[in-house]
Amino acid sequence: MTKLHGIVVPLLTPFTERDEFDEPAYRRLVDFVIDAGVHAIITNAATSEFYALDDAERVRIAEVAMEQARGRVPVLVGAGAAATRQSVYWARHAKSIGAAGLLIMPPYYFPPTIDAVVRHFAAVSDAVDTPIMVYNAPYAANLLLTPQHIERLTRSANIPWVKLTTGVLHHVTELRKMLGERVAIFEGVDTLAFASFAMGSVGWVAGTANMIPELAVKLWHLAHVDADLRGARALNDRIDPIQRMATTPAIYAGWIKEVCRLRGVPLGGSRNPGDPLTPEHIQLAKQHAAELGLIEGQARSKVA
Repeated sequence: MTKLHGIVVPLLTPFTERDEFDEPAYRRLVDFVIDAGVHAIITNAATSEFYALDDAERVRIAEVAMEQARGRVPVLVGAGAAATRQSVYWARHAKSIGAAGLLIMPPYYFPPTIDAVVRHFAAVSDAVDTPIMVYNAPYAANLLLTPQHIERLTRSANIPWVKLTTGVLHHVTELRKMLGERVAIFEGVDTLAFASFAMGSVGWVAGTANMIPELAVKLWHLAHVDADLRGARALNDRIDPIQRMATTPAIYAGWIKEVCRLRGVPLGGSRNPGDPLTPEHIQLAKQHAAELGLIEGQARSKVA
């Protein structure tokens, strides 16, 4: 089993002007984040707009991510679906292409009971031996998995990792005390990564690392390798403005894609229900990117 830690990037999905999957742009994005030092990537995640992809696109995107990564970093594949049967289907495809792990949330659309969630994860785990990262996303599943719920899931499924996109920081401490090293904890709220590191999470599933991968890696390194919380706090203060704009769900993917475009990694727009950026958003993205030295021709930010 792959031992994950550090910066795990849920990759954006680039689209052409004809609203088709842009494979060459996707391959460039994979190289961009891996060259910046990230520790793993995820495809077909929420940041990937998996909910707006058709089945053929999900298949091809996962395959391209595996091909382009070329074993340089582990690749996890999102197997999220509204019902267990579909999650099992996506998990089997991920296993067939050699994915290192799966990213799975509870069934969504209507609020599931915890018993239904246990059955969901157990069914996927029974179908494939690929390890699972639990995606605790109450905004999507209409259910907040408590540390007690997660501990119960680990008794029924192969779950070595959990992603907390909850905003409930004290769950980091509770899970560490409850599960020890059995489950590695990853922060999923970009603006809480620094605080979560300080509380004991081993990594960050960082959507914003699509646009600032080297800065995300540096933040993790300062906190976990250098044990320099003062330096990590200072860097967190610097990147907070560009990340905080991505906390608006309607422009989340569009904002990150715009910063990527400014950095020379064009990814197109986002699909409905994502909103297009306003001229004010675009100007603000340019301002924040310039302040961090991310725009070509300007002084680079000091991240070494």
